[in-house]
Parts: sequence; C-alpha cells; structure tokens
Amino acid sequence: IKSNNMIEEIPPINEDEYKQKYVESLEAYQNGNWEISLEGFNYLLILDDNNDLSDNCQYWVGEIYFKMKKYHNAIIEFNKLLENYTISNKRDDSLYKLGSCYIKLNNVRMADSVLVNLINNYSESEYVKQARYLLQK
Repeated sequence: IKSNNMIEEIPPINEDEYKQKYVESLEAYQNGNWEISLEGFNYLLILDDNNDLSDNCQYWVGEIYFKMKKYHNAIIEFNKLLENYTISNKRDDSLYKLGSCYIKLNNVRMADSVLVNLINNYSESEYVKQARYLLQK
C-alpha cells in the first residue's frame, strides 16, 4: 500500500452552498450523469449528515445504485436512510425502492416483508397502490 501521507480536509460550506451542491447533484442525476451525481451526494453526506437535505441525499445515493443495477449497494443505502433518518419525507420512497431491489434479486420473502411494511405504515403514500400490485405478482 502506498501513501502520500496527506489527508485532505474538506472545507465546511454554508447552507446556501449545500443547497446549491444538492441541486447540482440532482440535476446530474436527472441528466443521467450518475457517477457525478453519486459523487456530489456522497460529498454532501460526508460534510453534514444532519442537514435538512441529508436524508434526501441518502435516498438519491440508493436511487443511483438502483439505476446502475447495483441492487445490493442500493439495499445498503436505502437501509441507511431507514436506520438513520426516523423523520424523513423519503421513508416511503425508500421502502418501495428497497422492495423493488429485493424483487430484482428474486428475494420474494424480503420484498413482501418490506412492501407490507410500506402499506401498513404509510397508507397515504403514493407507492401503496404499486406495492399492492407487486405483492400480487
């Protein structure tokens, strides 16, 4: 293992800069630049995982891995959101995507468990109808 013995410090950024980097990362995602988007969201999570947007950053990291068909990585990232952000507007999204990951991996038991959790705990979610559909397959 080689090392240059240098540890780079990440300078702090203010709230406006955080939001700007978030928008840039989301824009990269929407344009299909997943690697750039992933780098941006991970950067923001390293800087401040308690920011109002950090739960969204965590969600988008999982979503990017899902788009890249890296379902095991996506599962890890969606679970991080569910474990670390008990109050989040992305919990139902994460459960739905988590169930979708398990379906892609042919793990029907886990998919069913996650989707039932979504239906039972987020009955007003936009994903309930889709979750019920997936459970019937």
